[in-house]
Amino acid sequence: MKKLLILPIVVVLIQSLQAQSQLGLQTGNYSGNVALEYNPAFFHAGPLKWDFSIISGGAFVETDYVYVKDASVANLLFSDKAVLEIPVDDGQGISSQNIYYQFVDAVRAMNNSASVFLMGPSFSTRIGRRFSIGVFAKQRVAFSANQIDNDLSFPSLNNWLLGAEKEFLPVRTTGLMWGEVALNFATGQRIGSKRVSFGGNVKFLMGQQALYVFSPSTKAITVNGRTTIADDNELYLGFTDFEQGFDLDQKGSGLGLDLGLVIVEPSDENRLYKWRFGVSLSDLGFINFKQKGEAHHFYVADNQFIQNASFDQVSDLASMASALSQELMNDPNASYLGNRFTIFTPTAIHANFDYALKSNFYVNGSLTRRVILNPMQVQKENQLSVSVRYETNFFELGIPAILYDDRNLRFGLWFRFGPLTIGSDHISTLFVPQKQLSGSDVYFALRITDLNFRANAKKQSRNTPDQCYW
Repeated sequence: MKKLLILPIVVVLIQSLQAQSQLGLQTGNYSGNVALEYNPAFFHAGPLKWDFSIISGGAFVETDYVYVKDASVANLLFSDKAVLEIPVDDGQGISSQNIYYQFVDAVRAMNNSASVFLMGPSFSTRIGRRFSIGVFAKQRVAFSANQIDNDLSFPSLNNWLLGAEKEFLPVRTTGLMWGEVALNFATGQRIGSKRVSFGGNVKFLMGQQALYVFSPSTKAITVNGRTTIADDNELYLGFTDFEQGFDLDQKGSGLGLDLGLVIVEPSDENRLYKWRFGVSLSDLGFINFKQKGEAHHFYVADNQFIQNASFDQVSDLASMASALSQELMNDPNASYLGNRFTIFTPTAIHANFDYALKSNFYVNGSLTRRVILNPMQVQKENQLSVSVRYETNFFELGIPAILYDDRNLRFGLWFRFGPLTIGSDHISTLFVPQKQLSGSDVYFALRITDLNFRANAKKQSRNTPDQCYW
């Protein structure tokens, strides 16, 4: 039964640990169309006439479930050392020839999140002085398992005493892999002294892989040689066939929408503006999966006794679902609802305030809060950040301080040199060994824009403000 409880979390973490809001791609005035999904009005409110992104991408992961001891991301990627679990004797016999990981003995609810994106060629341009359009395509992976009961940590399950009852909090775990093609449109007008831009993205979504585990109520479970599950309990489980041969075939489709507003207060001084404020709603959408998947609903009407040996041969989610259906509902197919289910995308509200200290120097505050619309939804990461940056249209350097998940403070760094942007919202994890490495973040973008670098250098030397197109 312990294997049954932990399997969905482990499966998705393993699948997703390849991959937050990457501030260097969405904060600066020259971010161009790589910031469109964060705020669809951002390009229209900026100084660029057109922007072509060759490729951009990012990867982020953070987990309260497991950590790697005394390691950095560079150690993991560029070392040929074996990665092993720390021995049960808590460190005795550890060799410097290996890298070790350990499961967290959690004392509070666990949050786990991962996201990866890769954006191919994309383009934005202005049409006259009032409008802008753009198009982009992305491949994305997102996973969330938040507020997981600390008794579901591996050490707690492993030390579960016979006869002891545990009550587990409701579970919401969702993973999603999908592609999206989006059309951006923005316009604006002057209201008093301010420039106001409105924008939206309409997105066609192509679902490829998915998983959800959802329990709406507290679970009371006792281990006694066999497991007792209390009555009036429910569990929803849905998944595609990623364990049978991972692929990018389209298994479902859906629609998405992003909406954004940017307000700019112009400056009479040598600055692009006095301040800029943006607010947006991102990833409002869903994907209906229709093939190569299974949806299950398990219901316990009375106290049920499960023979733990029934799960000894469980190796994937399909066999686990059949075994659990047999044990709880006396029929291996009773829980099966069909091959259709719906996953909702990681909807979030973003707010961003940018203030020009003086020419080329800015301070920025950003807030992201997830919006939960459905239990079968990937949840966006909550975060609050403050950053400072030096910026011209050829070069940019930014340093953010980020409060992730309302409790974890970390620092980042990004730079843009000509067409290339590289950064991280958790820079120390990339190269400095961490006592407990539980996540990291990195992103990049390669773009071509309308910037005339030589003319810009002369303009900067004359200490005059950059061009605004409307």
